[in-house]
Amino acid sequence: MAAAKNTEHKVVLTLPDIGLSKAQINSLKKNFKNEVVTHLGGPEVLARRRIVVVVVVVIVFSRPKA
Repeated sequence: MAAAKNTEHKVVLTLPDIGLSKAQINSLKKNFKNEVVTHLGGPEVLARRRIVVVVVVVIVFSRPKA
């Protein structure tokens, strides 16, 4: 039996700069990743299929107009 190939899903979460602390961003990232994993079938299904989920949080800073 051939070994399962690793599949990586990269999810980008883009947020406006609303002054979240690093701890709040990490919590949001963890919750978002859990939601994505659940949507893809849950940790047991993903473990059998060797899927890696990476969540990248992008904070968008906006400059005030002069």
